[in-house]
Amino acid sequence: MRKAKYLEMGKRLKEARLKAGLKQKECLKPLGDITSQMLSDWERGYVCPSLIYLINLSKFYNISLDYIILGKIQNDEQDKLMTYEDVIKSIYKLINMGLFKLDFNITMSETKLFSMDKKVLEMCFELNKIMAIQDSLSATVFNMALSELFNKYNYTIKEEK
Repeated sequence: MRKAKYLEMGKRLKEARLKAGLKQKECLKPLGDITSQMLSDWERGYVCPSLIYLINLSKFYNISLDYIILGKIQNDEQDKLMTYEDVIKSIYKLINMGLFKLDFNITMSETKLFSMDKKVLEMCFELNKIMAIQDSLSATVFNMALSELFNKYNYTIKEEK
C-alpha cells in the first residue's frame, strides 16, 4: 500500500476543489492538461505536484501557494516577500518540499539551485547567476536584481522601510 507523504497538502487541494464546486474531471484541462490519476494522487497526498502545477492550482483555485504547501491562511501583506532573507527562507521551504535541489560544491564554496522541472530551471539559472556575482554588487543593485527576477516570475518583493 502506498504511503501519503503530502497528506495535509492533498487535503487542502481537495478542499479547494470542492469549495469551487468542481469535479476532478472539470479540473484536468485548466490545470495544464493533467490526467485524472495525477490529480487523484495529489489530492490523496501520494505525490507533490511540481512547481508549475502548484502555480496552476493556486491560480485556478484562487488560493496562495503558502496555503497549498504550508497551510497558511492568505493575508496579502503577510504573503509578500519582504527581504532577501525571506526569499532564501521561501526557497528553502521549496527545497524541503522536494521542488528544488541544492548542489553545494565545498571545494569551490559554490551553491547552486536546480530543479527537474524545466520551467523552474530557467528561474534557477538566473538566480544562480545573480548569486554568483552578489559580492561584486552593491546592496541596492543586488536587491534590484532580485526584485526584477522575482517580478519576472510573478513573485512580489517589498522594499524594506
